[in-house]
Amino acid sequence: MKGNAIVLLLPAVVMIGLFFFGYISLTQTEETSNEDLAGALMIQEELKDEYTMQIEWEWGEFPEDGIRGDDFIEITLPAWTGSEGGAETVEVKTILTQGNEVVYESNEAAITNSGGIAVAFPNEVQDDKIVGPRGEVTLHLSEPVLEENEIFIRYFHTWAEHPVSLESGIDIDSALTNAHIQSYWLVDSQD
Repeated sequence: MKGNAIVLLLPAVVMIGLFFFGYISLTQTEETSNEDLAGALMIQEELKDEYTMQIEWEWGEFPEDGIRGDDFIEITLPAWTGSEGGAETVEVKTILTQGNEVVYESNEAAITNSGGIAVAFPNEVQDDKIVGPRGEVTLHLSEPVLEENEIFIRYFHTWAEHPVSLESGIDIDSALTNAHIQSYWLVDSQD
C-alpha cells in the first residue's frame, strides 16, 4: 500500500496546485470598464482607391460593466469643409462583425455641422452575438481623395441609453452634452 501512496497523492497535489495558481491568475487579471476602454480602442484608416476610404475599429478588450448604448464615428476631410459637393454626395456603409460573421449593416449617415460624415451604430449583446466592438465604415466618394489629404476621425463611445440620433447638421459632442449624457468619451485623431 505504501508504494501506491504516490499514485494517490500526486494527482491530488497537482489538482490543488492548479486550483491555487488558477485562482491567483484570475484575481490578478485587470478588468476594463467602459470609462477605460478608450485606451484599448484601435482605429485604422485606409484609402482603398482614390474614391474609397475605409475606417476600421476594434476594442482590444470588453468592458466588465456591460455593452450598451450607441457609438458614433465622425469622419472629416478638411477639403470637405464648406464645400457643397464633397460630403453630401457620399455613399456610406457601416458593417459590424463578430469573428467573420456580419452582425449589423447600415447605410445611414448624416452630415455634421463641421461638414463631416457621421454614422451611429449600436453596442449590445443580441442572443449570442456581441454587436459594436468591431466594425468598419466604408465611404465611396464622388471626388478623389489624395493620400496627402488629412483625414480626421472622432470616435464617440457611450455606455448608457440615450435619445441622441443622427440628423443633418449634428454636433455629436454638443448633442450628447445637451442630452445630459455623462457616460461617454471621445477619441479624436487630431489629438
